[in-house]
Amino acid sequence: MTNYLIQIGLPLVGIVGLILALGLLGKRFNLNRVQANTPIKAITSSPLSAQVKLCLVEVGGQQLLLSVSGQQTTCLHTLKERLPEKKLGNAEFSDYLNNLLNRNSA
Repeated sequence: MTNYLIQIGLPLVGIVGLILALGLLGKRFNLNRVQANTPIKAITSSPLSAQVKLCLVEVGGQQLLLSVSGQQTTCLHTLKERLPEKKLGNAEFSDYLNNLLNRNSA
């Protein structure tokens, strides 16, 4: 009877553990994010402290600078001119990665 429980129980525990581990990895690396054509687009964010971060969001063609905390979201500034895409995010890393991929394929 004990041998039967080990044969059935251990794989079941392993599968449940694998599902939980994959769920935690997906949450950690934000893999649930779906890129779609929506009127609201989060361009970039930068943490100011453990509770507050600064976000640049595009809504209907306008860029808004937002302060986001656990309790509230505040619009700090509406940009009159759009910031160039090259200056936003982690452009240096993407350029490095593109160069590396192009060098390997040539």
